[in-house]
Amino acid sequence: MRCTHFGETSAILNVITKDDGIESVLLHGVKKHGGNYGVGAVVEWHVSRRHSRKNGLAKSSKYDIFGNYFFGGDINRIALRDCAFELILQTIPQENGETAELFDLLEKYLKYLEKSESEMFFGFWLFCVRFAKILGYEIDLHNCISCSQKLSETVYLSKQKGGFLCGKCHSNPNWNKEILTILSKGDINICEKMQSFSIKDKIFITEQLISYIQFHCGKEKKLNSFDFFCKSVNLS
Repeated sequence: MRCTHFGETSAILNVITKDDGIESVLLHGVKKHGGNYGVGAVVEWHVSRRHSRKNGLAKSSKYDIFGNYFFGGDINRIALRDCAFELILQTIPQENGETAELFDLLEKYLKYLEKSESEMFFGFWLFCVRFAKILGYEIDLHNCISCSQKLSETVYLSKQKGGFLCGKCHSNPNWNKEILTILSKGDINICEKMQSFSIKDKIFITEQLISYIQFHCGKEKKLNSFDFFCKSVNLS
């Protein structure tokens, strides 16, 4: 999820594993052998030495690089990939070893970005909604978090209350309920419906979902990858 060059031939990778949580791995000599070992790569390593618990750094000189997810040079898709990586690294403690469910979610999201011709925003929205659930902050897409009634046609996402408020419980609803319907169905074939939303609307929704997760994890810090993504889509 992150790659930092170390010396002339090595690199430190921040990786997510299915069984051992998030790890920092120092791969010795990786730059000498070439290959795509950077962000998005699928790597198997054999730990030769593990540093103290204080920095949690594993060292390895034996590794296999199986390639990485390919986005055909699409800067926007790469930026959305990095948004997910950065959000995970920001909110999940490295010592947290329970990442199997998140690993599977991330793998599905990357495959979606790589292969789907559908709306790229939708994949990230769905990732955020499901990531929030994994973290224990599930967003109810059907009922008002305050009055428990079915959500109205326009709603408001309250990160403080932990969900959506209907038009009766908030004076300034700013989400169209149709978006919630799309997300609750998890339907990737929604290009026609998504065309009715402007780029400005899509960025607003994306920003709101990121902020919701960060708020509940106590990590309200801007994502550099999201800033880059916003500039990129506004210029394209």
